[in-house]
Amino acid sequence: MRYQAVLLDLDGTLVDSIPDIASATNAMLTELGRKELPLSLITSFVGKGSDVLVQRALNAGDTDTAYDELEYEQARELFAKHYAITNGEESIVYDGVFDGLSAFKALGCRLAVVTNKPVEFAIPLLN
Repeated sequence: MRYQAVLLDLDGTLVDSIPDIASATNAMLTELGRKELPLSLITSFVGKGSDVLVQRALNAGDTDTAYDELEYEQARELFAKHYAITNGEESIVYDGVFDGLSAFKALGCRLAVVTNKPVEFAIPLLN
C-alpha cells in the first residue's frame, strides 16, 4: 500500500512546546497577581487547547482564590499576549523529525499538520 499523505500533530509530536507554553502561563498568572506554577503541573494541563489550559491554571493555584468570568476572559487575553512572545523561543523539534519528514517527502507523500493550536501560533511555530 502506498500512502499519499501523512497528517501529523504539532505539539508533543513534532515539537516539544511545553517550555514556551509554561512560560506564557506563568507570565499570565503573574500579571493576574497569582502564584506561578511548576513546569510539571502546567505540563499536565496541556492537550485540550489554551482555553482549558487557562481554566486549569486558574484553578490550580491558591484554592481560596476562585475566578469569575471577567478574570477568565482577562486570563485568556493575557495568555495569548504572552504566548505570542514566547511561542517558539524554547520549543525544540524532536530528534528524527526532519529526517522523518524528508523520508515521507521522498516517498511522494503530501504532509499536513493537524492541530488545535490557533493558526496565529501554529504558523510561526512551524516556521
